[in-house]
Amino acid sequence: MDNKTKVERFVLALIPNDREVRSGSCTPESCETLDGVKGNACCKLGGECVLLKKDACSFYALRPINCRTFPRSSDDLKLVKNCGYKFDKL
Repeated sequence: MDNKTKVERFVLALIPNDREVRSGSCTPESCETLDGVKGNACCKLGGECVLLKKDACSFYALRPINCRTFPRSSDDLKLVKNCGYKFDKL
C-alpha cells in the first residue's frame, strides 16, 4: 500500500483525473483485497469502514466521496483484485 495519508487520499478524490477514463462497474461478490478478503474490498482498505455491516454498506446512498469515486485511477486498481472497473488512456 502506498504512503498517502487519509487526508491526502480525500483531497485526491476531489481532484478530477482527466488522463484516464473509468468504465465498468463494481461487483462486491468478485472484488477482493490483495490478502484475499472478498466482498466490498474498497471498504476494507486501510481498515474496515464503520458503515460496512455484514459485507454491505449500511449507508450506501450517502456514502463518502472516496467511496463513490474509488478507484480514481489505474493505480488504485493495484490495491484490489478482480475489480470490475478498468481505465482507458485518453
